[in-house]
This record gives sequence, C-alpha cells and structure tokens, in this order.
Amino acid sequence: MNRQVFSLAKAVLAPKQGVKINSIARNSSHYKPPANWYEPTMNELPVPTGSWQAAYDAQQKKNNLHLIVGVSFFAFTLFTMKASGLIVLNSTIPKLPDDM
Repeated sequence: MNRQVFSLAKAVLAPKQGVKINSIARNSSHYKPPANWYEPTMNELPVPTGSWQAAYDAQQKKNNLHLIVGVSFFAFTLFTMKASGLIVLNSTIPKLPDDM
C-alpha cells in the first residue's frame, strides 16, 4: 500500500515532461515605453500658490482641535472609569491592618 501511495505522489508531484515556459513572455527586456513618453522633470511639479502663513495657520487650527478632542476624550474616559470603580489609581497610601 505504501508503495502505491508513494508512486502516486511521485507521479502527481513530478515535473511534467515537455512543458516549456514561454521565455519571451517572462523577459522584460522587450518592453518599449509609449512613443509620447518622456522623462519627468521638476517643472511638472505643482507650484505652491497663496500665503504659506494662511495655510499653516489653517492646518494648526485643525491640529489643535484634534489635540483638544483627544485630550478631552481621554479625560472623560478616565473620569468615567474611576467613577464606575473599574480602576483604582492608588493615589493614597492604604491603611495598615489593625492587628499589626
């Protein structure tokens, strides 16, 4: 039985004879760019317009709002967890037992 299984596995997993891989399809040296293609240059990059200070201030306004919302959400979450008893912050020294 083992011989039959091994010979079956050998027949299934063995490389097929006579199979040839198309070397032209795998070779990328035949690639030619389109006729209207050219090397990109720095002149094609977008040119900034408007005041950089105005754009900077607008971005900082968004960043500060994001920071305030994040800190507020953290404080609210911490307060809610402490009020519900889910966490103990150990902010005071615990009392010693009386029997000591």
